Order: sequence, then structure tokens, then C-alpha cells
Amino acid sequence: MDDPTAFDARPTAFVIEADDHLRGVLVTAARAAGCAVIGQSDVGEIGLLHAHARRADLVITGLDLPGIDGLRVVRSLRSSLPDARALVVAGSDAGRRVIDVLEAGANGLVSRDSDASVLEDAIRQVVAGGVVLLPAARGRAAGAPDEALAVAA
Repeated sequence: MDDPTAFDARPTAFVIEADDHLRGVLVTAARAAGCAVIGQSDVGEIGLLHAHARRADLVITGLDLPGIDGLRVVRSLRSSLPDARALVVAGSDAGRRVIDVLEAGANGLVSRDSDASVLEDAIRQVVAGGVVLLPAARGRAAGAPDEALAVAA
């Protein structure tokens, strides 16, 4: 973990993911994308509490977490840290979950199977204010109601 007491102009990231290996990949990708990683957790509630306390600029979360799931993490984040960005990492059902993810207020959805370079690019784009959807989800989002897409914009 990067030293949170040192002055650092980089955006801060907090990673919440149940799978140890994937959590490590996401931490590495966030650092490579220029973020200062200020913490990580494998449990939704605990991660959300720490991300809020540390005022994370970006929360990267999995969907399937012990305790509250990634959608509830994002919804809670929207009320507790409305300016924070949220990137959701999902498994093979990601394309079917895109509407739920956007309605929750996430700024991006990527596959847990994405290459490191894809994860890094997604993190950079979300931190810069963009919205990122994995290719399989784009078609589903295009057919989404306008209000679902407006949440992410």
C-alpha cells in the first residue's frame, strides 16, 4: 500500500474484491494507471467504510463480495462520496448486469478477465471523467433507457 501520509497529487484508489489474486491484479493496474492505492479489502462493507474514511477518488469493486455486493457498494458510495468515481469488475455475466451497474451509479464496467493493459486504460479513463464499458456490455447499454445511461454520464 502506498503511504497515505505523504503528499501526493495522484488520484487515490481503493480496491474491493473478494478474490485475492484479482485484487492484486487490480492494485497493480491502479498503480500502473497512475493512482496512489490507499487500501484494499475483500469485504464490501469494510472496503466501503475505509474508502469513505480515506476519501478515495476512485473505488474499484467486484460485483460478488461477502456482505454487501458491488452494486450496493457503488450506491452507498454515491451518497457518501458523490464525487468519487466507481469502476466495477465483473465475471462472465457482466454483459447482463450493465444496466444494474449503470443505474447504481458506476462510471465503468470491465471484465475480470481483461488484460492488465485494458484494466489500466479503463482506470485512466474513469479517473479522467470518462465512462468505460466492456465491449460485450456496450450493446446492452445502447438499448438501455435514457435514465440508466444518464446516471453514468
